[in-house]
Amino acid sequence: MWSAPDAHRFPVVQLPIIDSVSPYPPYLPNAIPKELSERLIRAHGDPAVWWVGQFASYLLRPLDPLQEFLVEAKRKLRFHNESPIVGVHIRRTDKVGSEASFHSVEEYFKFVELFFEQEERRWGTKLKRRAFIATDDPSVIEEARRKMSTYEILGDPTVAKTASLSSRYSFDSLRGIVLDIHVLSKCSYLVCTFSSQVRTAFKVFLPRVHVFIAGKNSFQSVPTSCARFHRRVHIRRTDKVGSEASFHSVEEYFKFVELFFEQEERRWGTKLKRRAFIATDDPSVIEEARRKMSTYEILGDPTVAKTASLSSRYSFDSLRGIVLDIHVLSKCSYLVCTFSSQVCRLSYELMQTDHADASHAFKSLDDVWYFGGGQGKESVAVEAHEGKAGEISFQVGDTIYIAGNHWDGMSMGTNKRTSQKGLYPTYKTQELVRVVPFSAISDRKEG
Repeated sequence: MWSAPDAHRFPVVQLPIIDSVSPYPPYLPNAIPKELSERLIRAHGDPAVWWVGQFASYLLRPLDPLQEFLVEAKRKLRFHNESPIVGVHIRRTDKVGSEASFHSVEEYFKFVELFFEQEERRWGTKLKRRAFIATDDPSVIEEARRKMSTYEILGDPTVAKTASLSSRYSFDSLRGIVLDIHVLSKCSYLVCTFSSQVRTAFKVFLPRVHVFIAGKNSFQSVPTSCARFHRRVHIRRTDKVGSEASFHSVEEYFKFVELFFEQEERRWGTKLKRRAFIATDDPSVIEEARRKMSTYEILGDPTVAKTASLSSRYSFDSLRGIVLDIHVLSKCSYLVCTFSSQVCRLSYELMQTDHADASHAFKSLDDVWYFGGGQGKESVAVEAHEGKAGEISFQVGDTIYIAGNHWDGMSMGTNKRTSQKGLYPTYKTQELVRVVPFSAISDRKEG
């Protein structure tokens, strides 16, 4: 129906799964409008994420009953932005082993702690460790509380339970995922896996004001009294681990959470309280984080995580839980997650609507950010490279299709000129921004 000759005359057009769309529209992500590209490229570190975030934020604006639910749920979670909080998305149910690898609570919190250390250096003060955990494994929240004894772990295991496979399509499960994405998008920093669609929650509050002066971008720091952070952590463990994503421990996540706080403390010259919100589909993760990360205030509701279990993922409670997780994650200061998760990616995208540039306020333990079914990401070589064993060679100006970032200085990709596949040094390339004319914007400007 999409490609029918007289499709423009149809009052209703069927929208198939994006991967099946034919012909393939040139304006699908990662494309941005040519009409906005010059200003957007100047102002934002990842224009495609910003562009997707505007649509996601508009489409997901809550009606009054949902808004009331989100406000009350955040009150019960003790979620606030008076001090930094990291959002952690941990998905472990259906994805692990199929689409993503398993990541331990420790792996997530390695980056959570890194965030807090950076913040403490930035502010020059000690920060309370707080993290919100969104997950589909209720046990993750308890695991995080147990292992991360220095953290205040926020998270609701009941929401995680609704994300289980058996209840994932219930109303409660829908409400849970909405909550998770909302909260993740409100954290200061996001730690997750970008293989998860929760990646859309990427919404980080960076304590700086963007200004454009004399043709150049600059950022002015906001006084300490004006900046408050949460770190957010998304830990997914149920269906994805072993299938779509790898397992990552709580410690792995919090390594980057701590790095964030250390950077912020150096930046502001003050000690910051460690706070992290954990969104997960494994309720045990929240308790594990609270136990292991004792210096952190861990925000998270194991009951929300329970609704994300495979057995209850399609219930109403599970729906409400994921809504809450995404909402809270998107409101944190920084996000630690896996971008293989759509919860993580959605939270990241929603983050962009609250700040001038939140493109770097995350740590993904696996994928780079991408739009599922969208156009592939490409980079251009800015420095020639002679590849060693397992690497590709390229000349200045060669276009490289990006298959993934190993986060160790190397990326995987294909040289489009030579068709050679392999590793290459990321710093010798620059990601291309796909610019496409959008007739709707052009017509509006001309009118």
